Amino acid sequence: MQRPIQIVRWVIFKLKLLQIFSWAFFLLPYNSLDFEIILSVENSPINTPQSCTFCDVSKEAGFDVVWEDATFIAFKDHKPAAQHHFQVSPKKHIGSVKSLRKSDIALVKSMETIGHELLDRLNVPSSMRRMGFHIPPFNSVNHLHLHVQGLPYNSSGRAAKYPVISGYGEYHKGVSWFVEVDQVLRILERDRRVGVFPC
Repeated sequence: MQRPIQIVRWVIFKLKLLQIFSWAFFLLPYNSLDFEIILSVENSPINTPQSCTFCDVSKEAGFDVVWEDATFIAFKDHKPAAQHHFQVSPKKHIGSVKSLRKSDIALVKSMETIGHELLDRLNVPSSMRRMGFHIPPFNSVNHLHLHVQGLPYNSSGRAAKYPVISGYGEYHKGVSWFVEVDQVLRILERDRRVGVFPC
């Protein structure tokens, strides 16, 4: 009986250490957090346009394409997390949301417009829409793509992949691996970069 109690105490101790460690990140200004560089896979050899799945999106390649023009392509997510789930992606290779700068605001707004157009076709009310990006290293494909979702989510497990954490003080988002498109625009307008930590 003594052994299980020791294990539980050990687990609680480790969780408390993790909690203290994570709260330390909240107290530090974003610019002092160089851990983003360690976590990023954006410059890795596996993230090249030659090996990028989303650089070759087409019906012929097996994608369910629902919208296309010379600059962007939109398709149904092959593992939808919500009742309606699309990806909107530029045809030109852009690594991720972390690659975006202030000069990319028009690109992000165009992607958002396409997303709203897709959800308008399905009569999804504005209160049931979510649009955003996963932040490396928490993304599955290293090619910029906007998740366009008409809620509800298919399960609470799926919903957990898309947490929206509001910012505080001068930050537009909190610690999260997902960032809503409106948060991205506000961050870029202030000439900042999107990351997992508050920005």
